[in-house]
Amino acid sequence: MTQALTGAVAAVYVSDPAAPLTTFTTTNLVDQGDHKSWAAAFNYRYWKSGEVFLIEKQIHGSGGWSDITSLCTFDYLRGMITLSGALNADDKVRASGKRVPARKLDEQLGYSIKPKKDKIEVTSIDSGRWKEFLQGHKEWQVTAKEHHVKEQTWRLYMESSHSRLLTSGGNAHSHLLFYDEDAGVGGDALSIEMINPGAPGVLSIAVVVNAVAVTLAYTAGITSTALQVAAAIEASAACKAIGFRARIADGETGAGIVAALGHTHLANGGVDTNIPAMIVCFVEDSTSKQNFAGWGRLNQINVDMDIKNAQAEDLTFDGTGKFVWETYSP
Repeated sequence: MTQALTGAVAAVYVSDPAAPLTTFTTTNLVDQGDHKSWAAAFNYRYWKSGEVFLIEKQIHGSGGWSDITSLCTFDYLRGMITLSGALNADDKVRASGKRVPARKLDEQLGYSIKPKKDKIEVTSIDSGRWKEFLQGHKEWQVTAKEHHVKEQTWRLYMESSHSRLLTSGGNAHSHLLFYDEDAGVGGDALSIEMINPGAPGVLSIAVVVNAVAVTLAYTAGITSTALQVAAAIEASAACKAIGFRARIADGETGAGIVAALGHTHLANGGVDTNIPAMIVCFVEDSTSKQNFAGWGRLNQINVDMDIKNAQAEDLTFDGTGKFVWETYSP
């Protein structure tokens, strides 16, 4: 059965593959009413499966805490655990672990979201005249006419299938994203090296076939900032000829002094054509607020323009994954 949800406000989020997981410690969980299921507050959900979690309880809300992780089953999307047996009504439960960082790709007004499940017919001669089916992939689709796309996150989505390298470590605001301007595995042949010359000199760039070598400016030490390196690469005709691009890491100013980088190839070209995605929708009426949360992969984005009205367009997100319907209390 397909159930559609329509409402006033919705948002699609994508996880940032370059961002570290968000660590949370001793976050209180809320009893769901049966003293067996306990869930994190809305802003602390979307736990990362495969990570180590610690679930603890405090008997009657006082005294020490004991580890009950082995007694729990996890619903990572909802940030919820279910115990094998009910606790006391006044017990407390808390969790420590890691959750998926996500940034808003799009926010919408007047949305419609439709989850669906495909069935695959497997009827055979042994089916006794009854049709038989297997459960296929769960899918979701979100459509809206009025929307606002977040530029940096949209760029993250568009770059997700391009070969890329994000620098790390070193000074604050000194990190760069190097990437191939074309999608696909071909960009994995591109490489970058940032050289500490050890002697006074200016910033310069040399390209040999697919290898980019950046000799950093030096006085008593390296003086090149991330902003200067990105600008030099973007201005280089030789870099443009091989499709090698650079920009400041999201959320940074580029004012930090970069660190030297050994010869390193770009990677992951064509791998993440579908990227982890999350959708959160809200609908409110006179009696309740409902939340629809989905977690899966964003497969494609379709934009249909109205040729009679350039401001009107249908934006459709298609994906696969898991869904949870629940009452939401901000």
